[in-house]
Amino acid sequence: MSEHIKKHMLDHIIEKADACVACGLCLNHCPTYQLHQTEAESPRGRIALARGVVSNKIELTKNNIKHLDSCLVCGTCEKVCPANVHYTELIDEVREIIFEKGYVSRIDQFFNWLVSQKKRL
Repeated sequence: MSEHIKKHMLDHIIEKADACVACGLCLNHCPTYQLHQTEAESPRGRIALARGVVSNKIELTKNNIKHLDSCLVCGTCEKVCPANVHYTELIDEVREIIFEKGYVSRIDQFFNWLVSQKKRL
């Protein structure tokens, strides 16, 4: 990916993240927030984390990646968002950036393992 395209993508992620007004209406609709009851496992928490990671204000650690990776991308938060934040697009774009840095998601690791185990297929 060229530096110009990458810069444009990072700016695009920040623009989407900045649309979030942090009202919290998404919290009651997010399955991972309902399960864990932590801000990092909520849409607005992940938005803040994504903004920090792409702007290099937050370090991309395994723990931060875990929070970004645990989103189900179900879109229920988008349906109730009064600011019309395109959350699923934002998460997909952040995951692409993370993948380019060498991280492979847990689901991809699982499928890679499954495919490598010919007996299981």
